[in-house]
Amino acid sequence: MARLTFTLPPGVSSEDVLDALYNAGIDEPIGVGVEGYIAIDVDENEDEIDKAVRKVQLAVPGAKCTNV
Repeated sequence: MARLTFTLPPGVSSEDVLDALYNAGIDEPIGVGVEGYIAIDVDENEDEIDKAVRKVQLAVPGAKCTNV
């Protein structure tokens, strides 16, 4: 598994992010322990990682992947 960590734009609540990700079809385990960040686990496959990054960025405009 690869863990992707994202920074979130200011003023976006964790609840809104979780709803947006769920609606975008992201059902991988999601962590929201620190305000302003989320982490998701995806298969350690380049295509799956790229797909997950695109989904998060479409679901949460302004989210930036900080590590893989």
